[in-house]
Amino acid sequence: MLVFRLPNRISMWKLQTCVSSPGPESPLMRDIRLAVFDFDNTLWENVGAHDRAFMGLVCDLSASSGISQMDIINGMQSVFAEHATMFQYPCAIPCHPALKAAHPGEDLVQRYALEVEVFEKLLQSFVKPYDGIFLLLEGLRARGVRLACYSDASASRVFRQMEELGIGHLFDLVCAADEEDAPFCPDEPVRYVSLEGTCSFARRMAVNTEHGPKSHLEILQAILAEMKVRPDQAVMVGDHPIRDVAMARKCGVVGIYAAWGRKILERLEVLDKVHPYFMRMCAEAKTLSKVDAEFVAEYPESILDFLFGDAS
Repeated sequence: MLVFRLPNRISMWKLQTCVSSPGPESPLMRDIRLAVFDFDNTLWENVGAHDRAFMGLVCDLSASSGISQMDIINGMQSVFAEHATMFQYPCAIPCHPALKAAHPGEDLVQRYALEVEVFEKLLQSFVKPYDGIFLLLEGLRARGVRLACYSDASASRVFRQMEELGIGHLFDLVCAADEEDAPFCPDEPVRYVSLEGTCSFARRMAVNTEHGPKSHLEILQAILAEMKVRPDQAVMVGDHPIRDVAMARKCGVVGIYAAWGRKILERLEVLDKVHPYFMRMCAEAKTLSKVDAEFVAEYPESILDFLFGDAS
């Protein structure tokens, strides 16, 4: 597997797997050789899992501190308003105004270590693939389609959760973020550099970009080149209408909107009330009238029907 390093170096690891190509009598309606998937909220419900686990943390913090749940939520909102890029939610505890006032001078990380541990275990219990994902992935591979994952998430998390989801063995290539934070140089062009692999089957590549791999056409094009497919032989499946679908279509790749990944936005308990990112995401979802995609998939299995004429 390959991994592109990110934010300036994007790592891509390629698995040495062999998938047979469709034979001459294949019933394929399209000559699709590669399916590229977003990770979070496409293969598994990241937002919903964090929302439920975070609500559990709010309840536990309230019960342990004697502070009302609403005051815990309001305090979290004030922290995230100042730290909008904070997505490790327990990291907000030491900055929480009500908790700081209730325990002046105390180490809040240590005081609420048990609550954080419960949160992490609860979150882990919610890491599950969407219904129909296995059927979709296995159906694609059965038709000779190779699979790639293309994500802004850190490579270590993507690989760990792919194993937890039980889908890691199905993918030929993963493009994900690096944990390293190398300085971005705007004067240098986007370029790809071979790096030393961490194991015998891996080769890594680097790209000079300011942000994550998403919306960088060069990176999607590099994935296509690595997998030796033309744009018209690939599909991109993702829950973001711009960073996934529109990007794919600009490359000439079939853009499929994973509508199932956005349905949770209508049912959030707490994240849309405390974090600017999810407030904005929910607001955008309400104003989104139409997604410019070749196909809007309400559920994973429908992609097989769209591509091949049946979902068997």
